[in-house]
Amino acid sequence: MTVWVPNQLTIGSVLDPLAIQWGPGAAFGDIFQPIVLGVDHSVQCEGTFSGTTNIQIHGSNDATTTTNGHYHALTDPYSNTINMGSAQIRQTTEVTVWIKPVISSGDGTENLTITVCIRRSYR
Repeated sequence: MTVWVPNQLTIGSVLDPLAIQWGPGAAFGDIFQPIVLGVDHSVQCEGTFSGTTNIQIHGSNDATTTTNGHYHALTDPYSNTINMGSAQIRQTTEVTVWIKPVISSGDGTENLTITVCIRRSYR
């Protein structure tokens, strides 16, 4: 089990949007440290998936640190819980204060990179 600390990607001199990444190398059983979010976000998953891999995005409004709070699965614009078992990009509907990926199933052989894109301003 690995505890993943999010890594902010540098995108030239661009301040908004912001990209945050966990991985590469994430697998089932790993724990992902959450991040404080902006007003809009999408998530991208890439890498090697097992036949049972499922990635969800969880959010919380009551966490006060990276280790507490109640997290719940977020949904897409059609109110479907986001479940990703292959490489893809998905938009989340809910705007939560905290967000983190959760690999809810798999066999531990995955090698995944999970990237969240955040828009922080209200332009």
